Amino acid sequence: MISEKNKSNRAKQQTNHTAGRTSFVRLRQIRSESDEHLIDFFKEVRWSKKKGKFVTPATEEKHNEMVAKYSKLEPEKQTKDVVASIFREVLGHRPGYARGLGEMVIPESSRQNTVEKFAALTERAERHEKDAEYYKNQLEELGGNVEKVLAKQAEYDKLLSSYMESQRQTQGESHRETQGPA
Repeated sequence: MISEKNKSNRAKQQTNHTAGRTSFVRLRQIRSESDEHLIDFFKEVRWSKKKGKFVTPATEEKHNEMVAKYSKLEPEKQTKDVVASIFREVLGHRPGYARGLGEMVIPESSRQNTVEKFAALTERAERHEKDAEYYKNQLEELGGNVEKVLAKQAEYDKLLSSYMESQRQTQGESHRETQGPA
């Protein structure tokens, strides 16, 4: 059962390698001191020293495709970062995994990305804080205006009330005058 599954998985491999039991991550650590880039590393772990050629034709095609893309670049643009992007473009890429290098590749640090996000959020928070202060001042000003309107309304109500009272008194006197003495 397990044997069949292993055979099936082995048949799915597109590019075989010659690294044996040593993991790609370990090989990269060993060779990190050298100035070797990923395209050279790809060739080294897929080149058969006995046969003097690549392990499979598919491996050779992928290598040739990477070399062609790399050789089209101007010499000043031939950096390790560019090589890494060509490597990912040809072999495929998903976060935390680089095809052709094994599963346990540590993803590039996102610390820089986090710092940029933090700076953007801080800027946004400061802008919202300024907006909140502006609207708070507007609300306080509006509250002051409402108090003034209410004070004026109270004065108007008093004035209207005294006018109505004087009108009633005047009407009461004129009514008595029209009716005469009783």
